[in-house]
Amino acid sequence: MERRPIRSRGILDKIVAEEAADWHFNPMLKSDDYWKIGNIRQGLGAHWDRLVDFAFDLDQRVDRTSAFDYPLTNDDTLARLAAMGYDENGTALFRTFSDVFPDVFDPVLAACDLIDPVGCIIHQRPGWTNPWHYDLFEFYTKKFKVKDPKSIGRYVVFLEDWVWGHYMLVGNSVVHQWRAGDVISWPFKMRHLSANAGLTPKLTLQVTGKRPSRE
Repeated sequence: MERRPIRSRGILDKIVAEEAADWHFNPMLKSDDYWKIGNIRQGLGAHWDRLVDFAFDLDQRVDRTSAFDYPLTNDDTLARLAAMGYDENGTALFRTFSDVFPDVFDPVLAACDLIDPVGCIIHQRPGWTNPWHYDLFEFYTKKFKVKDPKSIGRYVVFLEDWVWGHYMLVGNSVVHQWRAGDVISWPFKMRHLSANAGLTPKLTLQVTGKRPSRE
């Protein structure tokens, strides 16, 4: 028989209990849980079209991967996802990084104010999701020897105008109706997700780096 997701709220209740100090976890509270950084499309000029074409064709350039291919140290997130019914197919994505294609990424990284930025393009086909999670930046902290992960920020750049079925959820805030080039971010350990329930690929670019001091 096909494996069924668990019915109990046990895993959800455990997450809320473990992370209660990090966020309010009140699903009815109309909180604003992400920030609008700006829009970088115009500043990239003709390079923008090259960037979007590259992201659209990413499924022809790299192998498919999934959330289950990236376990974290001393973290049971993947076991929890499996218990909820997620698998490699539903969490699939195509992605690549700025150190592999620097000529594609460098103008974008230069347009952001993060220090030591690293870029990642994500191509989600219809039906694929990146389930509810938060980022610990484990790879980045090791590469740049960052002691405090709270000093790290992640920007999400939307590469095309919003279309029906493309969504992000950051905390309690649904992100939709974006314009190509819009950039958003959110606080450290804020849970979020990304889903493509539409009819076209969902294309985004992430930039991770150290947040500049505002002092």
